[in-house]
Amino acid sequence: MTKATKRTIRRTNPTGVMEQTWLSYIATLDTPGVYDELHTRRNGLSSAEVEASREEHGANLMAQAERVPAPLRFLQAFGDPFVLILLALGVVSLATDVIFAAPGTKDPATPLLIAAMALVSVILRFVQETRGADAAAALAESIETTCCVERTGTGRTEIPLDEVVVGDIVHLAAGDIVPADLRIVAARDLFVGQSALTGESDAIEKVPTPTDGLLPPLEAANLAFLGTTVISGTGIGVATRVGEQTELGNIAARLDASGKQTAYDRGIRDVSLLLVRLMVIVCPSSSSSTC
Repeated sequence: MTKATKRTIRRTNPTGVMEQTWLSYIATLDTPGVYDELHTRRNGLSSAEVEASREEHGANLMAQAERVPAPLRFLQAFGDPFVLILLALGVVSLATDVIFAAPGTKDPATPLLIAAMALVSVILRFVQETRGADAAAALAESIETTCCVERTGTGRTEIPLDEVVVGDIVHLAAGDIVPADLRIVAARDLFVGQSALTGESDAIEKVPTPTDGLLPPLEAANLAFLGTTVISGTGIGVATRVGEQTELGNIAARLDASGKQTAYDRGIRDVSLLLVRLMVIVCPSSSSSTC
């Protein structure tokens, strides 16, 4: 499979299915074949080759959602189910106690109180979410994860994970985070924890031996994946995929596309629907002053 064939696969199949087939093919190659397929060498890429690889395959970054502007986030806070219930109660109270109340019996106290409760709830949610997002952003900026990469002219050097490119020679040791999807070409008692991808609690031994045939990437013992952790041993791998093209990137893309609600979201929705049903049942059987 040539480099041109690989580029064609990427363009014609953005879901990553054919890219996985190519990765399974990489797993069947011996070490010289891996170097040839990825256009690299044992002592790594040169500076010019690094830039060319980054231009062709992209940076080792995941897509980051842009932060919603503060005014829009404040308006979105009104979409909380409990706030919507309070607003519905406020509308009912406004209608019964003010708009349609008999002359001399109008009392805006209840709808005003409900409105104040809804506003306080929105403000608290907005402030808490803003503080949480600010704290998470500050923490992310204060932590920089690096990896050991070998390149022509510089030898082994520590670089940030986002600077890894396809074809880089990556040295792994216990405690390291795998910086990209790697084809292992050398290993000594190398065990990697893949629970983030597969859910397996046991560490998986990684070996440089080529596979006998095309296996699913996660079943190939000579492949390591972005975001997994080296539990023990040492090894050397060649970066085959980076950023959104990695196994972790494909999983993240599928999760974003599914748009499934979390268990928390479903719980909030169910409780809110229960409260709405109770109001529908109770209010018709109560006096207008009670509703």
